[in-house]
Amino acid sequence: MRSIYKSSRKYALLTAICAVISLAVIYATNSRELNFYFSSGMSELKEIVKRNIINRLGDVLKDRPTIPTSLEMSNDEGIYNADINYGKIGVFDGLADVPSDNVFHVVIKEPIDPDRQYLLTYQVKGVKGTDDVNRSINGDFSKGGRIVSKDSTWTECKEVLSLNQLKQGLNTILFNSSGKGSPQYEIRDVFITTSKNDAKSVVNINQKQIKRIISGKVYLSGIVSDNISYFEISNQRYQIVKGEFECLHTLLEEERRSRKLRVIFHSILGEIFEKHIEIQTDLEEADKLYPQSTPEIDSVGKLVLRNMD
Repeated sequence: MRSIYKSSRKYALLTAICAVISLAVIYATNSRELNFYFSSGMSELKEIVKRNIINRLGDVLKDRPTIPTSLEMSNDEGIYNADINYGKIGVFDGLADVPSDNVFHVVIKEPIDPDRQYLLTYQVKGVKGTDDVNRSINGDFSKGGRIVSKDSTWTECKEVLSLNQLKQGLNTILFNSSGKGSPQYEIRDVFITTSKNDAKSVVNINQKQIKRIISGKVYLSGIVSDNISYFEISNQRYQIVKGEFECLHTLLEEERRSRKLRVIFHSILGEIFEKHIEIQTDLEEADKLYPQSTPEIDSVGKLVLRNMD
């Protein structure tokens, strides 16, 4: 296994280097300096490309924290670090997104323990926080980034993960843009922590308080235990996939007045679990709304996913 992890790290590093060099070549050959090449010859073009590669590498590596030297980063406290420590998501300075730094790999050497809680932690700059970040784990449907606000400061994000999302060994976390015109953002210090889960909550909702709204809609997301099949808000039914959920709920006037969102979760055994989420008095208007990727049930009862990313 050690050789596999080292090979993965080397491959990721090689991919990143190749991507940067390719972008530098494109940048050089599409610049006004291209005219200089046609008039002065190939040797001058080589110098132009070399100079732009150095410039682009400087831009990519500027303010970038130290990259861990190994994927095998777990310890007795249950901390699992990502293979890279920084990524830019989206288009920066007019250049295409570099896919290699959108993907973070985390190795969990031990079997996934149902008696423990797993928490994804990272810092984001460019958008507000967890709700604004579109991410996917191990190829599952993407979540987040549906209600987005820009922000220029670094914010720490923490999110409880469903055990169904994780696996022993190599786990892949993909950060993505929400859609056309979505703001670019930066990610750093990505890691997963695990701790003993004494409470074993049936429901974990990421939003402790509803603070933002856009087009009359508010965003809610979280995870549930395996026995929860669906949930409702004001008689609107929402589906759950692999223990994970998200929804865009149109806020009712009654909910605004009560400043409380009543969420009812239904188990396969007919049990009901009720959660109340406080609604902030003066809701902040988000910058942009993006289509939702939450699974639906179609007219014939078949589970479908909206292809949004």
